[in-house]
Amino acid sequence: MKIGIFGGSFNPIHNGHLQLCNYAKTALDIDRLILIPTGDNPIKGKLAVPREDRLNMTRLAAAEGGWEVSEIEIARPGVSYTIDTINELKKTLPGDYYFITGSDILFQLRKWKRIEELVKQTRFAIAARRGVDNSLMLREAEELNAKLGMGIILLEDYLIEEISSTKIRELIAAGESWEKFLPPAVAEYIWERGLYL
Repeated sequence: MKIGIFGGSFNPIHNGHLQLCNYAKTALDIDRLILIPTGDNPIKGKLAVPREDRLNMTRLAAAEGGWEVSEIEIARPGVSYTIDTINELKKTLPGDYYFITGSDILFQLRKWKRIEELVKQTRFAIAARRGVDNSLMLREAEELNAKLGMGIILLEDYLIEEISSTKIRELIAAGESWEKFLPPAVAEYIWERGLYL
């Protein structure tokens, strides 16, 4: 069974995330797609919006796509690392794992905790972000494949939308139009809770 893992802060989850999930699920012939909102991120630290709100928004978005959501990192106290998450998931859910992410992460992978072990547990499906030089992405993927034996798959026919969670938070705080970038249920949740104001 092919299992796609898409993790992120999802602060908030937006249409660009969902479009990438749809594309990767089809391109990689994924059987199960699991969205995993992070707990405390080792790079970003503790986030201002509570874990529970990010989890709830992820559930609302996943329901529209028919995907699963795991609380594995949200429930873990402290900082979450991908290697711990994958190892824990594999205990109860065997299969071939694909970690779906954007090219910004590709350039950080060398710094990830126990990356040498992680590359034996999952392949990485990397989508390009607009503005990222594809030749740099290809060179980095080739170097990581050679050095670490990583199974990097470049989703070269897909470009991640330019919108980001950071930009959406800025739009909300500035009182500008932002709803079109989110699934309607997530936008409604943000309005009801008064998040990011």
